Amino acid sequence: MLPAAYPQMGDLLTGEVRPFNKTAGVFGRLKPSRPWGDDGGWGALELAARYSYLDLNGLGFEGGRLNDLTIGVNWYLNQYMKFQVNYIRAFLNNPMHSASDADVIAMRAQADF
Repeated sequence: MLPAAYPQMGDLLTGEVRPFNKTAGVFGRLKPSRPWGDDGGWGALELAARYSYLDLNGLGFEGGRLNDLTIGVNWYLNQYMKFQVNYIRAFLNNPMHSASDADVIAMRAQADF
């Protein structure tokens, strides 16, 4: 077993509230109050951040410890389409091969129907 954890947070800058189903314990679909294209609406904008930790040591190998910080922007055009841009700063502390860092920019478009 490899221990891992991540706290994350987000803020919907355009005032929407993400629905949450308490019975199932899951978040629902975000519906922008002014979808893109509806009477000049721009959709919903979310700023998000996450810190991740993964211990890759164990089970007969020494992979080190990976920590990363992610900062992202999510643009929800409507309840079925969103664009994401993330900046990830990763730090790998590996005693066998020394430490290494990485900077990643990731982008994604998502259509859900």
